[in-house]
Amino acid sequence: MGAYNKTIITNSGYQAIAEAIASGQALAFTTAKTSSYQIPGGTNIAALTALQDIQQSIELPTPTVYNDTVVQVYARFSNTNVTTEYPINAIGVYASVAGGAEVLFAVSTAITPDIQPVFDENAPSAFIFNIQMIISNAASITFAVNDSGTATVSDINRIDREMALKVSASGGNVSGTVVQTIVSTDEEFPIPVAGETIGEIIGKVKKFNSDASATFTGATNADPGKKGLVPAPDVGQNASFLRGDGRWIPAAQMKDIWQVVYPVGAIYMSVNSVSPATLFGGTWSRISDRFLLAAGSSYSAGSTGGEATHALTTAEMPGHTHTIGAHSHGLNSHKHSIPALSGTAASNGAHTHNVIPRNADGILFTAEGKVTQGGATTVPVTWGGGVYAASAGAHTHSVTTNASTTGAASGSTANSSAFNSGSTGSGTAHNNMPPYLAVYMWQRTA
Repeated sequence: MGAYNKTIITNSGYQAIAEAIASGQALAFTTAKTSSYQIPGGTNIAALTALQDIQQSIELPTPTVYNDTVVQVYARFSNTNVTTEYPINAIGVYASVAGGAEVLFAVSTAITPDIQPVFDENAPSAFIFNIQMIISNAASITFAVNDSGTATVSDINRIDREMALKVSASGGNVSGTVVQTIVSTDEEFPIPVAGETIGEIIGKVKKFNSDASATFTGATNADPGKKGLVPAPDVGQNASFLRGDGRWIPAAQMKDIWQVVYPVGAIYMSVNSVSPATLFGGTWSRISDRFLLAAGSSYSAGSTGGEATHALTTAEMPGHTHTIGAHSHGLNSHKHSIPALSGTAASNGAHTHNVIPRNADGILFTAEGKVTQGGATTVPVTWGGGVYAASAGAHTHSVTTNASTTGAASGSTANSSAFNSGSTGSGTAHNNMPPYLAVYMWQRTA
């Protein structure tokens, strides 16, 4: 619903008031107009002489004066001829003195504008504004009567009172007016629609009263029920339920409903440990330490499986290696020591050493007495026998070595190719469950 600022009388409006008082002529509120133009904040409203983007204009009824200072004008803007929705950003009241030129008398701007919708014959609408203006000397002004203006509710009530007096004066009674024809209808509710006759409206009321006073009839396997007044429950049936067949059933017998809600094979779950057999009846089997899995082509209904923990087998482990990159091992500085040694070679007993002589010319005298020179064997030379070193008898030879130490050495070994490390892991079973909420669970078996 829209909201609007206080109505401001324009400078032209005050001039019209002064003219009416000075001339003694009647001041007539002629029209009210709506504008879709949003007047900028800070605008001097009193200085306005016209509205922009006027969307609708209606003739005004005679204004009402309260306490000689408050003048109220009734304006009703119907959407009957509206073809484009628009916001009612401002409302202007126009007036004239003694039938003179029409001037912008007062303006009310929107804080939150109403939206005038496009006309819909099924749901016509209208905005009604009671525009109030404070005119300190209103009692001195004669306001013209506009016979073509829209009547207010107050106007209708006043005419009703006047009509009642006139009828009574002539001996008649308006309450005895007869509606000749009541129009039949299938409407469920007596909601009046613009353009309906009294007979049509009363027909709706009759239909509604007839439906409301009918007795409710429950359904059977062969026939549908009939709407109407629900049968009143008897004493002691305050905890009963009304069935579709029209009977009030004690709550204890309503367990039959659970036969439909939980047929055989159904699963019941709750964080309450009370067995559904206690709540609803029937035979139930408790399900413990299992998840539910939707049955399908891979898992048939009623099958079980799975495990809470699982240890991976070698076949289940993904193929992998542990790579160690190329590296070297350092060789610390060190020495190799040879200790001082002394000893005596073992004796071989008395013996001689055979010597085959060679002269300075390279002539070799063989044991057979032949002479070899330049690779050719010459004629035998008579050799009286071999030459032998004299025997020294049995003896030994002493050997002595001095102690020594090698120099300092350092360096490293190297390996230029990668290789795999050994295996690790314990093979302990791991948790195989998703996040869960533990509940009590039963399956109905009978």
